[in-house]
Amino acid sequence: MGYLHCLNPEDGSINWEFPVITEGDFCPAVGDKRVYVADPFNYKLYCIDALEGDEEWNISTGGPVLSDVTIAHGNIYFNALQQDVTDLKNY
Repeated sequence: MGYLHCLNPEDGSINWEFPVITEGDFCPAVGDKRVYVADPFNYKLYCIDALEGDEEWNISTGGPVLSDVTIAHGNIYFNALQQDVTDLKNY
């Protein structure tokens, strides 16, 4: 198991950690006081409160996530192996 870390920019101390099972070069996306991170092994996409590190929601991706998460034009984008991913427009 790995962790997504949020560090204090002033002194490098840990503000919070969020457990995710990731390996490799997956990068989270940050926008609107939220952090989005994919867990390719549990087939989930997480939305985390950027200030506190609390999980706001997660969805099943239906299969492995194959890319970083990106935010643009108010939408969340990621590449997953399955086509039947939950619609994110209500998030």
